[in-house]
Amino acid sequence: MDEKNASTASQDFVITRTFNAPRIKVWQAWTEREQLVRWFGPKGTTISHAALDFRPGGTFHYAMRSADGKEMWGKWVFREIDAPKKLVLVSSFSNAQGDIISAPIIDNWPLQILATTTFEEHNGKTTIILRWTPLNATEIQHQTFAKMNGSMQQGWGGTFEQLEVYLATKTTDPQKETRDEHTNSFKPAGKKSESVSRVLYQARLYVQPAIHQ
Repeated sequence: MDEKNASTASQDFVITRTFNAPRIKVWQAWTEREQLVRWFGPKGTTISHAALDFRPGGTFHYAMRSADGKEMWGKWVFREIDAPKKLVLVSSFSNAQGDIISAPIIDNWPLQILATTTFEEHNGKTTIILRWTPLNATEIQHQTFAKMNGSMQQGWGGTFEQLEVYLATKTTDPQKETRDEHTNSFKPAGKKSESVSRVLYQARLYVQPAIHQ
């Protein structure tokens, strides 16, 4: 990789999940704003802001809101789009203006993560392989990233469960999402409330997805 200090393959975070849905359906759920906001993120959060410009060089700028109203912002910058096979992007924590910031709560987390997601179909089922690689990271940031592997596995495992439920119940009209009249935030089906502390712990990873982490 060209990026300075990019991690080796042995340091990457990788998670795989197979879904009982055709590839195009999974791809659309991952890349269309109206669908992405209905399943992405840890349980107990809602997507309170989502602006998607889906093209190479475009961005997905979003905010996750916990049950107590606290928001955490994230930003994706798309590098490669090979529909419906592969998606490559750089993920970061951000502020409301879209500027890259250090991770809330987690000290020494890499500012940028290269996220490569592949979609493979076999017999009507789709396998997602998600790989995260720290970019331009210091040695201590690489170490922090490696130590969080178990938490990332757990967090993304929960997100994939929500995607699985969404794909199984998806209607032909993705606009049928409900909103909280008081917060104007999206209310994805199937998300159950969890403690605020656990939600914030998970959300800091999903912002690096993560969506999502």
